[in-house]
Amino acid sequence: MNWRQGLSGDKIQRVLIISVASLRSTVAGTALARELKKRLPKTYIDWITSPEGAELLQRHPSVDRVIAAPRPLASSITSGLFRRALFKDHRAGVLFAAWSLRSEQYSVAIDLDGEWWSACAAWLTGAPYRLGGAFTTRTAAPFLTHIARPREFYVHSSEVFLDILGLLQIRPHSFEPLLALSADDIEAAASILERCGIARKQQFAVIGPGTDTPWKRWPADRFAEVADRLLIEYGLPSVLIGSACHRWLLERISARSGSLPANLAGKTTIRQAAAILRLARIFVGVDTGLVSIAAAVRTPSVVVRSCSSPYQISDERVSAVVETPSSGVVPERRPGIIGVSAQDVMSAVDGWLSSPISWRSK
Repeated sequence: MNWRQGLSGDKIQRVLIISVASLRSTVAGTALARELKKRLPKTYIDWITSPEGAELLQRHPSVDRVIAAPRPLASSITSGLFRRALFKDHRAGVLFAAWSLRSEQYSVAIDLDGEWWSACAAWLTGAPYRLGGAFTTRTAAPFLTHIARPREFYVHSSEVFLDILGLLQIRPHSFEPLLALSADDIEAAASILERCGIARKQQFAVIGPGTDTPWKRWPADRFAEVADRLLIEYGLPSVLIGSACHRWLLERISARSGSLPANLAGKTTIRQAAAILRLARIFVGVDTGLVSIAAAVRTPSVVVRSCSSPYQISDERVSAVVETPSSGVVPERRPGIIGVSAQDVMSAVDGWLSSPISWRSK
């Protein structure tokens, strides 16, 4: 019997989604959950994700239960190769959580991360059908039963995961990711902005420069120049957002900028940051999960990206300013994106800010 016939809608009673490695996969995967619930409304959907991802998925109308993968205490005492292999990105917590869910008897487990440990987690659940996306790694493939075929080109980042639904013969009707921000989230964001001197209904820009990946970094002085030009040329004050571990970078940008952008490093939750992005006129940053969040809340983005980045998927609300070497040869990964100027970024910004479409139509 064809396996798709064995997975008819009335037989898919419980589904587990796994995405822990990045906020990018969690945000893009919200479209998958929405389309799956729309087609199979009686299906119960659980989702294992990181604590930050769990916060973003709160009140998602298509997800019945969100499980935050714990970080085992052993991670503080384990060192060396074993620690890097098992305790990075909540890996051990994901495996433990998946094993503890075997009694749920999932019909399908969907791995959005495509790594060996996330695919292994899908296998540990005991689900008879374990599905993976087009970017599934070779080490993950043995744990999965079916993997979506890659395309030559993707228009929306969510398409990578929505193609998984094709394995279930489900054709999605929308590629829009969904973040369920409440009125309380928006009000909390507005209050934070007021304390930074940005009045309600005032237009502003958000800058997200932080990244833990050296080859994704863009020089602080160029971010400072962009903040100054946003204020001078468009009258947009800037707000710097990021985690507490990137406070040093945001402080350096703020110190080098004559426009004195507000520094919110470590001062917001991930939902508050998403709400601030929702209220913003434009987002400028490097290639991190904040870009996916900005796209999900319908805020146009300009992302500074390395030409050697493995992620070349675009989105209709994202303008990528890609480093292009004069020799035409893609360089090896190296610290910093030094080939992109502030003028390059401002040219992309102008493409959005000169658009006749009202930003309040978001």
